[in-house]
Amino acid sequence: MTARSSRKGKSKYKVENWPEYNAGLVNRGGITFYISEDIASSWNHDEDSKKPGGQRKYTDIAIQTSLTMRLIYSLGLRQTEGFMNSLFDILGLNIVSADYSTLSRRTDYLGVQMVWR
Repeated sequence: MTARSSRKGKSKYKVENWPEYNAGLVNRGGITFYISEDIASSWNHDEDSKKPGGQRKYTDIAIQTSLTMRLIYSLGLRQTEGFMNSLFDILGLNIVSADYSTLSRRTDYLGVQMVWR
């Protein structure tokens, strides 16, 4: 017996409902973003803390979210900042993305390894 079985002829699958098939292909390209209220409310650190030194403005989840978007869409740091800000504008959220230098510094702090292909 051979490792591969030989098939004779083409597959029997045949599209019968073209409008439904085309709509399914179009929907594959759709993007839906949802940012929950608890993430939006915990985007920034509390400004009440009075510790010595510079204070972190953005929480770890804010940095991780931005870096995830960077990885998914293969963006640079500046493009990631712009993408997140425009996303927040579209969603009607009153929050601001971390700037590119903060993303760069906090990437090392969080131990996030960016894998580029």
